[in-house]
Amino acid sequence: MTGAAVPDRPRRLGFIVGFAAEARLLLQRYPGVAGFVEIAGADPVRAATAAQVLIQRGCDGLVSLGYCGALVAQMPPGTILLAESVVMPDGKTADCDDDLVAALAGALAQAELPYHLCSIAGSDHAVATARDKTRLGMGTEAHAVDMESHGVVQAAKAAERPMAVLRIVLDPAERDLPQAALVALGPDGKVRLGALIGALLRRPGEILGLIRLARDARVARVSLGRAAAALARGLG
Repeated sequence: MTGAAVPDRPRRLGFIVGFAAEARLLLQRYPGVAGFVEIAGADPVRAATAAQVLIQRGCDGLVSLGYCGALVAQMPPGTILLAESVVMPDGKTADCDDDLVAALAGALAQAELPYHLCSIAGSDHAVATARDKTRLGMGTEAHAVDMESHGVVQAAKAAERPMAVLRIVLDPAERDLPQAALVALGPDGKVRLGALIGALLRRPGEILGLIRLARDARVARVSLGRAAAALARGLG
């Protein structure tokens, strides 16, 4: 999708993210969405609630934005994914809004940011091991997974609002996520230092995995910042 005019899109977009750090970065690069960003804390129920809050606040379109885990090989951290559909945990597929997807694609293309159009799977639990990622990818044919987008789908469908998903690969398909990283994330999307230290004391062998994850997160953060800036320029 390059070179095409930006189609009609909602006048006020609301953004649902998983982490507090994602929200801060989005607001830094796209200050125009202040007041229209909600944190779900990697939880589909909270994501649906956050979407409902944004709709009540006047948003007529929703975007699930943030990091995701790759489900296919050779998709490195920092890869930008734009979903055409979301595979729900029950295996059913929900299509994203064509016009909103095209508007996001146009903003990325205008900024000369490469992206992949694909399907993204929603999961009610963390898909942390390379084996589980491969199994989910083969079963759904999705390229990535997150824990918020299917909650946003449910809220958007109930309110008859368009929605889209823009995600950045954080952890590649061939790498396990350290358990310490999973227990450290609080429901508010912030990292709980005490929980992280406790997890490392129980699993000191995960330190190297956390170092790799931190390196991947830096790469993903750069891509997320660029994508957010592209939306700010392209969508206003």
